[in-house]
Amino acid sequence: MKDFLQSGRKTDGTVPDLVFEQLPCNHPVSINFTSGTTGLPKGIVHSAVTYLSLLRDYVFHLDLKSGDIVYNDCPSLIWDVLRYMAKYSVSIRSRLKEPGLKFDHLKLLTMGASPAKKRNYEFIYENLNTKDVFLGSQYGATEMFGDFTGFDYNLPSYMGECQVPTLACDVQCFDENGKVRRWSEGRSCDSKASSFTASFYLGRQR
Repeated sequence: MKDFLQSGRKTDGTVPDLVFEQLPCNHPVSINFTSGTTGLPKGIVHSAVTYLSLLRDYVFHLDLKSGDIVYNDCPSLIWDVLRYMAKYSVSIRSRLKEPGLKFDHLKLLTMGASPAKKRNYEFIYENLNTKDVFLGSQYGATEMFGDFTGFDYNLPSYMGECQVPTLACDVQCFDENGKVRRWSEGRSCDSKASSFTASFYLGRQR
């Protein structure tokens, strides 16, 4: 780290002024590594335009506004959190029903990683002191630095199902033979490339 920091200094030891350059929207800005669930982790190179997906998700699908408060659990800890909830669900249930604990201002609860099970919905609604909260499944991927599915407050949200595809995503469900499936299990896929997808994989040609 010391050598890396020193490489940014001039020969006299001073730090040069920052120079801001106008770059094309597809210029690489970050590398995100996948979890390696289905194979070795892949280095995914994202461009500046990829970050627009965050604006889309937070502004259009979650309808967040200035002054709203967001709690976002770190994805790398999600499995530890789930194991904790499975082990201590009784104590969590009792804490949710503590006297004086209110969720009057709670607007939205999202459950991610995959379509949440029906029992997850039931657990939350049974133990919250309010029913006036939108609850839904949210599914995304490192490859697109955002979500495949989002929310529409004008439509119902059903237990165990993702509600709507996010804007600019053509989400389809395919079987093992590559055929589109409706109302059955399959592998979800964004079937058309968009500006939100990765620029290229590290070590591979564009």
